[in-house]
Amino acid sequence: MQVQDKAVEIKGLIDTGADAVIVNKKIVDKYNLPTVRLPKTLTFRNADDSVNSMGTITHRVEGTFNLQGKKLPTNWYVADIGRDDVLFGMPWIRKYNPNIDWESGRITFKSDIIKKQQQIHKYQCEHDPPEGMLWNFPVKPLNQDLVVSFVRAIPDEDDADPDSERLTFNPSRAIELWYRKKKIRKINKSTEIAIAAKKDQKEKTLDEILPDFVKDYRQVFEKKAASRFPPSRPWDHAIEFKKDFDHHTKGSWRKIYPLTYTERIELDKFIAENLEKGYIRKSKSPLASPFFFVTKKDGSLRPVQDYRALNEGTIKNAYPLPLISDIIDRLKGATIFTKLDVRAGYNNVRIKEGDEWKAAFITPSGLFEPTVMFFGLCNAPATFQNMMNDLFRDMLQEGWMVIYMDDILIFSDNVEDHHERTRRALQRLQDSDLFLKAEKCEFDRQEVEFLGSIIGRG
Repeated sequence: MQVQDKAVEIKGLIDTGADAVIVNKKIVDKYNLPTVRLPKTLTFRNADDSVNSMGTITHRVEGTFNLQGKKLPTNWYVADIGRDDVLFGMPWIRKYNPNIDWESGRITFKSDIIKKQQQIHKYQCEHDPPEGMLWNFPVKPLNQDLVVSFVRAIPDEDDADPDSERLTFNPSRAIELWYRKKKIRKINKSTEIAIAAKKDQKEKTLDEILPDFVKDYRQVFEKKAASRFPPSRPWDHAIEFKKDFDHHTKGSWRKIYPLTYTERIELDKFIAENLEKGYIRKSKSPLASPFFFVTKKDGSLRPVQDYRALNEGTIKNAYPLPLISDIIDRLKGATIFTKLDVRAGYNNVRIKEGDEWKAAFITPSGLFEPTVMFFGLCNAPATFQNMMNDLFRDMLQEGWMVIYMDDILIFSDNVEDHHERTRRALQRLQDSDLFLKAEKCEFDRQEVEFLGSIIGRG
């Protein structure tokens, strides 16, 4: 990597799940590389659109990638990405379109970019990562050298623009590599990034998080209370098929994805807990979307239903999500902010009675159908945004609140009004049987991060 007069040798990872080229902050600090502040803060988001706990990206390094004497210009976003020096994401891969020969371990560029080949070096991990960060799939190697024993991925909905307000790491891509006598397992990148950022953080108690003026609404922040079965509402999620959609022709619907031993344990927990809460029930549906797990940012496993085939035949709901630029414009003149995060998101919305069978999912432990919304249903964002807009319509029209999905921002120009508005919002949440994640809420701030931007006075 060439930055001004500095030449730095790096080891990079080609990562199809990253939406930009990311250089490790440790490299920037080590070599004192000059950086440029971004005009707008970028936020890492996971495949399910949740914010990655590593935080935000505020700077980039402008440099060139020097490969066998050929200088390839690029921008390097600066972030803590764990062990790797650089992640080469999809925009870079598309631009230079390298040919990768997995058998020989070589990467080849087109002749008009570079004529020589660069060896991809294989090396083993020096340290074992923490438990819970590993993908494990019990398949024996098929030869004496290297075998890709298991590959699976979720397709991204849309490829993100590196200069937009969000960058995404897809936490679903995982590969296990087997050597002759020793198995090496690949750490999920979004997990490693998140753990690197969270390792020194200490979890706060509810009393430490909540200011005195909202403690009368402590129940709104109780995690256990949020596990209740939600009531039926006017916004119950309907799943309507297209007239020409023949779901009986989709043979892949009934495919059972293999699970690791650890994932089987988590599956049993998921089924038991959600049956008890009433979020799922046993099913005899003719449909069966596949089910599997991805690794969350804290190293735990997130259950995922693969609803691609179902979504293909579903009539799309055109209800719009707010434009982030419009939301930001409405905040002008505010000097004090409170940010609220709705707990359990989609699970607060029932699936319309009679439509549950359409969202059935198949597991090694049987066939089940959800009674509440889960991630992956194509119209879930529209349904949830519609509900939130209707529940808080008067406050939105009064002009001191904005809502994007499960993120609520209250803003004012004086403390007295702000506290009264915050209590009104909490009362509405309590009356609506909705709950908040206290650890993700911020109160009475002069500056907050919201939708990838730093919002502050002026």
